[in-house]
Amino acid sequence: MTKPVLVPSTEFAVGKGKAIPGIKRPMYTLQRVGDYFWRTDGGYLDYLNIFQNSKTSLGLSRYRYFYNSAYIGETTTALSSFPVLVLDAEDYFKF
Repeated sequence: MTKPVLVPSTEFAVGKGKAIPGIKRPMYTLQRVGDYFWRTDGGYLDYLNIFQNSKTSLGLSRYRYFYNSAYIGETTTALSSFPVLVLDAEDYFKF
């Protein structure tokens, strides 16, 4: 691999892009890095996944996978301690 960069998943935020220093066009493996629980009229559990926020940045997206109409706790975000491996696509492809 050419110039791999490991980024802690705790540095990403939902819906916000993060530019990676030294990476012009981030390339990554799709992965789930955590869970988000949100309570309103019931409870929602969302997967937190790495996604391409823009041409030059990555972020977290939420994918709802469970709804429970019962109360099951306060709003909580849990992120993995494992880092995300990011490569620069410009090292591998011509644009």
